[in-house]
Amino acid sequence: MSRHTSSSLIVVVEDEEGLRCDIVEELQEAGYRTLAAREGQEALDLLVDTTPDLLLCDITMPGLDGYEVLRKLRIDRPDLSNTPFVFLTALSDPNEIIEGKLQGADDYLVKPVDYDLLLATVSARLRQVDRMRSRHEGDVGDLRDGLAEFKLDVARNYVSIPYLKDIEKRLTGHLLRIEAKLEHKGYSQ
Repeated sequence: MSRHTSSSLIVVVEDEEGLRCDIVEELQEAGYRTLAAREGQEALDLLVDTTPDLLLCDITMPGLDGYEVLRKLRIDRPDLSNTPFVFLTALSDPNEIIEGKLQGADDYLVKPVDYDLLLATVSARLRQVDRMRSRHEGDVGDLRDGLAEFKLDVARNYVSIPYLKDIEKRLTGHLLRIEAKLEHKGYSQ
């Protein structure tokens, strides 16, 4: 089991009850935590106070379809913009797959479900997010270290020079804005 498996939360949005239960069971057996919704609006309601690590979503459902769920999430929950969104659907025509990806899905799985492919896709997408998070955390760490070094230099050598104090203030402001943006995008430390 990989590092992220035991703590990762997967939201499954599927209107076919039997399939939804099977997907949830497969994910749980692989060590993932899961939440499930029968249709789009139920998923959006669930996601008001839930931050998943990945979403698996059918396209063709009663009420809100998968495209609308994706659109609403990208608008209403910008903090989930880096959360992988995978369509799971019977729409297997290549044009449908292209449309799904153009609409903003990170991946596209076709029914009937190949559970090995499903688990491999989930794992690959979560590893990708881990790599992005690590890179951004490293960048923020480098900025923090540089700012700390700059503050020491100012304190030791140039305390009386006002423009260096102004530079320090601006760099601190930049760092705080970068950290806030990263946290807003889900890259909290």
